[in-house]
Amino acid sequence: MPLDSEFEKIKPKLTLEQLKEIADLTEKKEQEIIKAKNPENQEIEMNLESERQYWQKFYENHNFKDKVDIPEIHLKEEQIKEIQTLIEQGFVDKCAVIPDHLTYAELEPEMSKGYEETYQGSNFKQDGSFATLDEQEQAKQPAYRLVFYKKVQNLEDDKILKQTRGKSPDEMDEYLKETNKKLNTDIQGISLKDYLITQREFTETTNPDKNIQDKSRHMDEAGWNWCLKSRFKKSGRVVDANDSSNSYSNNGSRLSRSFVMEK
Repeated sequence: MPLDSEFEKIKPKLTLEQLKEIADLTEKKEQEIIKAKNPENQEIEMNLESERQYWQKFYENHNFKDKVDIPEIHLKEEQIKEIQTLIEQGFVDKCAVIPDHLTYAELEPEMSKGYEETYQGSNFKQDGSFATLDEQEQAKQPAYRLVFYKKVQNLEDDKILKQTRGKSPDEMDEYLKETNKKLNTDIQGISLKDYLITQREFTETTNPDKNIQDKSRHMDEAGWNWCLKSRFKKSGRVVDANDSSNSYSNNGSRLSRSFVMEK
């Protein structure tokens, strides 16, 4: 067995570049899990690798195996801290991976399969329907967003989302501006694409023993929701989503914080 001095001569040497790679890998490993307690003192935990696998399987189950290949999820330290703060403040408790390269024409039939197709009002059709939204929102190359949101059935069921009810899109823009300035964050609305995907996930995981047509399985079964990130450029109108009759006093907005995923 070599003496210590001899061991020093024969042990492998690591370059500064290799040491940096090890440090980066260690940092990424520590960032794989987001933990924080919500206002109700419940611990919310999100394992980003588990979430990647979960959503990959979700899209494969909806016939997108050849079109969705979610890369590893890595967030920066400041992004992790922001999400932890948003959990503590009660804004988010769930995340979703959104493939922005999928078109609405591809997504909508799969996301609404088994129940009524997405309602398209006269204004929506006049503004160009899904085709116009694709022109504005679709990524030309495979692109993914990590979206953090509050998984709740109705806006009325959450004290923060309840505050958005009765506010117009313009009023919501001002509300979010004031909220973000006060809390030093970047809370946003959601797109129609976000809504279609998270609504389907909600339906598949809520009261699965009941018929898919049962209202208890659907988001917003008692109100409408403004999709603030899907605004038609020419008319300025914002898309709304619903599962029940229209009532503007019940209109509100689901909120989110999203990050573009880097490969």
